[in-house]
Amino acid sequence: MPCKCSVPACRGNYDEANKVAVFSFQNDENLRAEWLRAIP
Repeated sequence: MPCKCSVPACRGNYDEANKVAVFSFQNDENLRAEWLRAIP
């Protein structure tokens, strides 16, 4: 599991008390593109 989030203003980069899940980008290019479009 990654330890840094690339979403602007995400608080997932901090301690475990925030209970925020951080996931790796998808290997599938189409799914990855969907994820990137969903980032505000």
